[in-house]
Amino acid sequence: MKRLNQWILKHVTLSKTLTYRAVCIVVIMTVCYVFTRSFAASVYITVIQQTAQMVLYYYHEKAWNRWLGKH
Repeated sequence: MKRLNQWILKHVTLSKTLTYRAVCIVVIMTVCYVFTRSFAASVYITVIQQTAQMVLYYYHEKAWNRWLGKH
């Protein structure tokens, strides 16, 4: 039963993560479209923003791990 609960929790967490990311992408694309009135520009800006956010998060985590001594 414990394994089943862990499996469910893992998949619920993954589902929530993916749906949250999808909402964020739609929001940034919508805001970009409102300002640019260009679908292509809003997609381009969203891809750049999401990529930059992932890269910055990665280095942010590395810095915290180094600071905490977890290398």
